Amino acid sequence: MKSLLFPVVCSFVVFAVANADEKKDPRVSARAKYAKQAGDVLNIVEPVKLSRGFGWKDGGTVGIELLDTKGKKHSFSLYSPGGAGLPVENKPPKIIPNLFIGAAHPKDQGAKMVAVRGPEESALYGVLLRAIDQHPEKEALLAKEIDEKLWTDRKLWGTGLLDFHTFFHRLESHFLKADGERGVNLPDGDPLLQAIQKRLGRPDRVTGSGRMFIHYDLENGDTLTLIVSGREIIGAGIEHAKKK
Repeated sequence: MKSLLFPVVCSFVVFAVANADEKKDPRVSARAKYAKQAGDVLNIVEPVKLSRGFGWKDGGTVGIELLDTKGKKHSFSLYSPGGAGLPVENKPPKIIPNLFIGAAHPKDQGAKMVAVRGPEESALYGVLLRAIDQHPEKEALLAKEIDEKLWTDRKLWGTGLLDFHTFFHRLESHFLKADGERGVNLPDGDPLLQAIQKRLGRPDRVTGSGRMFIHYDLENGDTLTLIVSGREIIGAGIEHAKKK
């Protein structure tokens, strides 16, 4: 059934997303859940090698290149959670949390944006978890915080692993749960998005380019979508679950 869009004037429907049994360390449950997520949707033939990492000087964009067992290269990229590209005076940051596949920078030829926590993101998360599990520097890559002594002792600075570390944890943040909530974090740099998250909790998915579509899966099977453009909520919609 098609969504019915309507202007958002003053309020939202609030729904419960609590899960009291959520573990204190969300990474443990996320990694266990996606450790066996197949990479077929990305046409990746495993095992893969962490081939190259890219840290772009444009405000924090990172990219990676993987080399699969057939010698095929696969590139991916993520903008900084604080905004896409360098900041522009008197202009709000353009928040694009989505993964880009097909290029090591979102603006490179072949780059394609995919949905947050969609099939491609989920597949890549699983592929990276398995690749890192076999990597000699697994400990350094999986730790969220950089252990400067460990990185210095193992001479990891300047090897490109820092870009992989940044990319992995930025991607992993899309799959984490905290404080009993499900879903993904909306970017910190936008007051409106943070107000939405504070009121409704973490969304289940975020899609769109230019306009942001923020999706909440309701307990009755319906999906609530908020439509954000610039710093305004311009609409909302309900997609009703298909009757069996």
